[in-house]
Amino acid sequence: MIHLNHSVTGGQIGAELANDEEELAYALVAIAEAGPSDTEIADHLHGSDREAVRDFCNALAITLADD
Repeated sequence: MIHLNHSVTGGQIGAELANDEEELAYALVAIAEAGPSDTEIADHLHGSDREAVRDFCNALAITLADD
């Protein structure tokens, strides 16, 4: 019997998803459906990370609003 165990960080998952827009879209739907706390997520973001995430979310929101 073979047992495989693999661990990845959020950054590694994010980097992979950033290179595949379709899978990223599916991931965003799953995250939205799970309903995580936006304030708790924001607590984990600092400095330029916070700005980068805010810019991405704003751009995504504008794109979604155009549909």
